[in-house]
Order: sequence, then C-alpha cells, then structure tokens
Amino acid sequence: MVDGELKKMKRKTRKEYSLNDKQSFLAQLNQYASEKKFQQGKNGCYGWALHKYKEKFGSEVPSCLDWGAKEPVHEEVKNFITHCNIKYAYA
Repeated sequence: MVDGELKKMKRKTRKEYSLNDKQSFLAQLNQYASEKKFQQGKNGCYGWALHKYKEKFGSEVPSCLDWGAKEPVHEEVKNFITHCNIKYAYA
C-alpha cells in the first residue's frame, strides 16, 4: 500500500474534421486501395475505401465529395489502416 492522491481523469476531446479533411482522408484511402490492387468500382472509387471511411467517421460518404479522388497516403491514414488490420486480426 502506498499513500497517494486520486485525481479525476479527463477524456481527450475528439478531433473535429472539416469537409476538406474528410475528402483528403477518402482520397488517401483510394490511393492505398489502388496500390494494393483492390477491386475498383464505378467512377474510380473503391468499396473498401468507402467502408473504411464509414468505420472512421461513423457515417456514409457524402455525395458532395469526389469519391474517385486520390492523393499520397500520409501517416494518419497509415496508422488508421494498421489499427483496422490489427483489430481484424484479433477478432
């Protein structure tokens, strides 16, 4: 037993994403799917990318976004994909 003091922990606040951030995230997921040779759907979008977008943001991809856009994959998206792969492996 050690004397100590209890403190109330605070939750981290969730990051708010703008529409441009979400577009960039989807474009990076499309680029990753393209590099991994996943099956491409209509208008250049990938079903895998749409599912991962929904998993990240909790909602369907809005129609105002360009579903077929691609851009280089950054660290945040790589970390999210790794997280999903690990979660799938332990399921």
